[in-house]
Amino acid sequence: MPPTRLLRAALLGVAGVAPLVLIDDPTKARTLALVALAVTAWLLEIVPSFVPTVGLLALAPLLLDDLPLRTVLEWSADPLLALFFGGFALGAAATATGLDRRMAGVIVRASRGTSRGLVAATAAGGFVTSMWMSNAAAAAVLIAALRPLIRGTTPLKTPLLLAIAMGTNFGGMVTPIGSGPNAIAIASLGPGHSISFIQWMALGLPLALALVVAASLAIVRGYRVQGPIDALPPEDDRLDHRQRALLVVFGCAVAAWLSEPFHGISSASVALMVAGTLFASGILQTKDLSLIDWATLLLIAGGLIVGRLLERSGALSGLAEILPLSDLPAALRMILVVGIAALLSALMSNTATALVLIPVVAALDPSPATPVLIAMGCALGVPFAISTPPNAMVVGAGASSRDLLRIGLPLMIAGTVFVALTGPWVLGVFGWK
Repeated sequence: MPPTRLLRAALLGVAGVAPLVLIDDPTKARTLALVALAVTAWLLEIVPSFVPTVGLLALAPLLLDDLPLRTVLEWSADPLLALFFGGFALGAAATATGLDRRMAGVIVRASRGTSRGLVAATAAGGFVTSMWMSNAAAAAVLIAALRPLIRGTTPLKTPLLLAIAMGTNFGGMVTPIGSGPNAIAIASLGPGHSISFIQWMALGLPLALALVVAASLAIVRGYRVQGPIDALPPEDDRLDHRQRALLVVFGCAVAAWLSEPFHGISSASVALMVAGTLFASGILQTKDLSLIDWATLLLIAGGLIVGRLLERSGALSGLAEILPLSDLPAALRMILVVGIAALLSALMSNTATALVLIPVVAALDPSPATPVLIAMGCALGVPFAISTPPNAMVVGAGASSRDLLRIGLPLMIAGTVFVALTGPWVLGVFGWK
């Protein structure tokens, strides 16, 4: 066993034993030990991301009094899982039908033959694509499509790879299905504070659009991008019947999500109908179930269980008494909270950051806007190669960690201030103070 793995295993053991030693109340001690084990396993990535969730489902009813398995399963069965399942099904259908590769081809042709246009179109394509599928999948598609232009040491290689990373990272802010932190934030809201698909987009779209435009300008100016590009081989623009059918389903899904306030059908219900339609119509087949990111669904379910266990233990209310964030000025409090979310997400999984941070900060600052702004902050952790899957992928394709830091760090700092100062105002339009 490598030393790093030994160290991780030791830290995991300490996390599980410490609550049992330090806390007198046996039930609270066992509850916090389970939470500490799950959270530490997520943060250290010592096991696959779904394993802690399975452990919580198995051990919580076994070790905690008056907590049947049915209750734990009910905690994890949030409608947000259905919403994400629908989004993952759309992404799987795009991959299965080859429509994702055609979308990338459209992005390349949208450059109109200029290097600057290609950087902008690449960032925009990654931005739009990652609104509806995982940012890792969106980045993989664009890297494959642009491989003729990023092979070797061409001047466009680094700018295009950075545009892919920034576009796909920030696109996940826009929709509830864009990233794991978004789902965790929505699930953490109390029953009196629901947020619709279009309400989330009203906050996320302007913020994310401003960030991706700033990123594109910084890349173009920082790397002195100019001049024409070599023409790529033409592609057949004709769509087959499965691709046309998928576009129809996708258009209906987006229309239903955006019009939720008018027809009253929840976003989760729409997502389930979309997934059912994709399989019933033959666009997706049984073998395509492997393309759906089940591990992320289980990870989100585990985060929901952790939140309810912390609430049940009373640990969050005790923490709120020790660290009253409400004493700080509102602007400073939001900058601090969003900044911590961005910094932690830069160093570890943004979903793991949200799992840890949202329940704790929500107890310190009960405003319904707080979880949403933390989710936005998690999308800002972009300066390092380890920060996000797209970052790791573009470094593997030839960008350097120094390039990511050069573009990502200023965006993280400026984005933190921008989100913290404008986010509460936008959410105030929905009556969230």
